[in-house]
Amino acid sequence: MIPPPGLTQRAAHLLATLDSNPTSSNTYNTAFVAGLRDAAGTPWFPQALDWLRHHQHADGSWGGTLPVPVDRLVSTLAAVASLGRCGEPWAKSAVQAGVHYLWGHSEDWRTSPHQTSAFELAVPYLLDQGRRAGLNLPAERFADIEQLRTAKLGRLPAVLPSDAPSPLLYSAELVSPQLLARQAERFQAEDGSIGCSPAATAALCRHGENAAAESFLRRLAARSPDGGFPELAPIEIFILGWALYPIVRAGLRPAGIDQHLATLRAVLDTDGVVTMSATFPLPDADDTAMAMTILHRAGTDVTPYLPHLLTFERDSYFTCYEFERDGSVAVNARVAEAFGTEPRRYAPQIEKAAGYIADQRIDGAYWYDKWHTSPYYATAHVAFGLASTAPKLLERTARWLRETQHPNGSWGAAQGQPEETAYAVLALDALVRAGLTTDTSPLTRAFAYLCHHLDDNDTQYGEMWNGRGLFTAPHLTRSAIISALHLATAHL
Repeated sequence: MIPPPGLTQRAAHLLATLDSNPTSSNTYNTAFVAGLRDAAGTPWFPQALDWLRHHQHADGSWGGTLPVPVDRLVSTLAAVASLGRCGEPWAKSAVQAGVHYLWGHSEDWRTSPHQTSAFELAVPYLLDQGRRAGLNLPAERFADIEQLRTAKLGRLPAVLPSDAPSPLLYSAELVSPQLLARQAERFQAEDGSIGCSPAATAALCRHGENAAAESFLRRLAARSPDGGFPELAPIEIFILGWALYPIVRAGLRPAGIDQHLATLRAVLDTDGVVTMSATFPLPDADDTAMAMTILHRAGTDVTPYLPHLLTFERDSYFTCYEFERDGSVAVNARVAEAFGTEPRRYAPQIEKAAGYIADQRIDGAYWYDKWHTSPYYATAHVAFGLASTAPKLLERTARWLRETQHPNGSWGAAQGQPEETAYAVLALDALVRAGLTTDTSPLTRAFAYLCHHLDDNDTQYGEMWNGRGLFTAPHLTRSAIISALHLATAHL
């Protein structure tokens, strides 16, 4: 097979356009913004209402194109709670269909391997908002989620609401107006946002005049390609890291890459830790370890940076943020990969991360992660992080990848997704390089499929990234596809 031309040039173009619509619109955030109205009841953002009108599924639900139950549940609750106060005839009909869906599917989430971010906060809050809007919702079927909510809030020290940033900034719309106001007073960003979250920023406007927050939302609306609002904005450091990683892993050196590497190095030089955006005050292990690994692969000595990762070490695993209710497979794999640059010095930390990952393994072969719905994403990052330091964990993974490939050469939901296929190829490449398999035939079959989807547009990608609702990050999908194709050529 002939490799597609211009992969390096495509990677260069991708890196040059990272600031253009980095994540897709989703129901959850659009619903919160759609609920903003002036004193006369006129909506601030009628385009957000139009987005909700045109993105309801035939079964009455809202959410991503892939039917992930927790996403459909939270998204539909958010939409009906917002539209329940809209008097237009179409909205009343849409709400009726949404409520009917919720009664018929209220138990679906219990069998899902995924939970959306802040799920235990969002469901009780949205049920209460729906009740206030006069909707007949199956609230009693979610009584046990209140216990999860109590456990989540119980992890936060009493001093936190006013004295320190927390992950609650990202979902501040789900807390009391008083707590929201105190967090905003100290941690509202210069651009007007709070927690890089349109929904949380909309909550500031809902509970009182906030010109900076309103201005932020209006700038987002002006840039929106479809009238909806994204899960996260801004999110420039996360997007940069996750776009760069597959590219440097594949050995590509596109034009402009050095300036992006310098950006990551400058962030680490400043604080030693990394946040998902310059506007977000809370560092995390995920972005921090990713930056270190990218720079190491690009030739930078990251030894001086590694001790900063110990900030996130806990008794049995590495946390992404403080006060999390549960851990993340991909975060621990990424931390192990970063520490793998100094494997002797950090052997106890690598062993700890590997132990946590081993406990999360499914059928001895693959993994899920809390930040992404695809097992191929999580499994790929475990392969990247542990193929050389804990290969026994991955002994059955190559077989699982072979057995789950579709006849058309793809992997993933709905008979195959380009993003999941790219991660499967990247995982197999890592396993081949570590000597854990010699069978490269799946890569040959995947090659043609990925070539066919190399020029898909943004709307053709399924929503797999996990926030309060699911969303896509098209630049990251393209980066994975480009890099997977480049690596696959070595095995053809």
